[in-house]
Amino acid sequence: MPLSPPFRPTASGSSSPPPSNGPLPTLPFEIIRRIIYHRLSISSSYPSELEDDYNPSWDSWNGMKGKISAEKKLDERRDVTRSARGLMIVCKAWKPLVMKYLYSSPYLTTNLSSLASCVLYGDSKWSDINLHTFSIPGRYITLLDLSTLPSRIHPTEIRKSVMAIFPLIPNLAHLKLPSGPLPFPLEEVGYAPFVKNLKCLEGIHVDYADGLVDLLKKLTNLEVLDVVGSTTSNSSDQVEGRTQILNLPKLHTLKLEDINSGHLLDCLIQSELPSLKRLVIIPSSSGAISAFQDIHSSKIRSLTYLQSKYSIWSTAEDGLIPCVKILELYPNLHHLSFLIPDYDQLELIIESLRHSPNHPLGVITIYKWQAPSTVSNSDGQLASEGRRGKDTLSFLNGMAENPPRGLKRINLDGFKWVKLELGKIALDAGKSGQMRKIAEILDKVGIELGDMDGNLSPSPPYTGIGIGAGEKERVYGPLIGGRRRSSGGQGLLRMNMIALSGKGIGTERGSEEEDGG
Repeated sequence: MPLSPPFRPTASGSSSPPPSNGPLPTLPFEIIRRIIYHRLSISSSYPSELEDDYNPSWDSWNGMKGKISAEKKLDERRDVTRSARGLMIVCKAWKPLVMKYLYSSPYLTTNLSSLASCVLYGDSKWSDINLHTFSIPGRYITLLDLSTLPSRIHPTEIRKSVMAIFPLIPNLAHLKLPSGPLPFPLEEVGYAPFVKNLKCLEGIHVDYADGLVDLLKKLTNLEVLDVVGSTTSNSSDQVEGRTQILNLPKLHTLKLEDINSGHLLDCLIQSELPSLKRLVIIPSSSGAISAFQDIHSSKIRSLTYLQSKYSIWSTAEDGLIPCVKILELYPNLHHLSFLIPDYDQLELIIESLRHSPNHPLGVITIYKWQAPSTVSNSDGQLASEGRRGKDTLSFLNGMAENPPRGLKRINLDGFKWVKLELGKIALDAGKSGQMRKIAEILDKVGIELGDMDGNLSPSPPYTGIGIGAGEKERVYGPLIGGRRRSSGGQGLLRMNMIALSGKGIGTERGSEEEDGG
């Protein structure tokens, strides 16, 4: 029985299809809404609160993984912007739906003035008869990332656009400021209608003249704060104000980059910060940093040590990290990200973990560190440049020989496993092969080894992956009529190798079956 009726030409003999009796069926709009949602919706742009158990997303804000995650988010926003512009012109019913995703997280480059024009034009058409108190698209904007603006844009243009946008975006949740001098007064953020809804303030530079502390007093719903300092902003000649108590009950993530002292740090020391769980700091000999850790360390569950952007880590900076008493200082620490190329201080932490088997620290993220190059000394012997000659492999070997009892997982920032589909030879070659062998050894002592994405070592089925000792012969093609078809290349290559080696002359099995035996 045929699957479709036979072709029957019309009476006129033309091959054109008969005219339809009505419009084609359309999808329900709710299904279209869901399709647009899955195509244009993006994930949250700022870190969420920590879960009860460790998740690889805990490392997605710092290190090499943080840089890659930020680039992926930018690419995602570019793609959504490009796709949403095309979908808006499909029909009038789609336009208001797609507009929410287009303006929710706009990707800003040289189009900042265009965004301001759209927001102002929408506000000029708005009337108080509408249900919402603010016009569109202003009320759709939830992320304003000013760090992607190119340097060729004049600060006056940025100031003009931002001052026009701020009063018309009440639902802004994430504000990322540009690097360098701020082109507009920081106090304008405190006057904006989104000040009560702002959850993430990122990339803000310490400038006491702009009233940073006064701004933080207004951000009562702030969850993530990233403050950037410099070598000049923390000098002793800075004018410090009276210490104030900050009310930040929802702040769960705090990142202090090169903040060694100052009015802000003094205020954070005196504040309670009841929800603080994640801390990202740069090691410093400052007494204020030590005082901050002494007061708030009991709340921290995820701790990250970063390397300063203004100085290279050297032997002179030994002792900036409280390695010996870090477990005593952080009694509830579950995750430690040590992104500093210094395995000597990291081993001090591991040694203290061996003597504290009941400590909850179970996951460590380490810096992928290559040993320094070796040079010849006066005696002609090879000597390492500096005393930090230990690399990642030797450090992990030491962990396998004497593993801490409570440690369950080690992640390598800047390292990724070779993809499984590349084959067994690629998996066993180079650094990936060495890491896979160490992963097997660590697994025997109860420690998982993960890459920067949190993935474990791939375990392929070795049968059929490649030709080698102890493996079955590869099948090069499907079985057709009881005969195995081969491409001929692999069999001919192996036959020629046997002939050239002089070990014997025979017929390769693959070619034998191809020739009919």
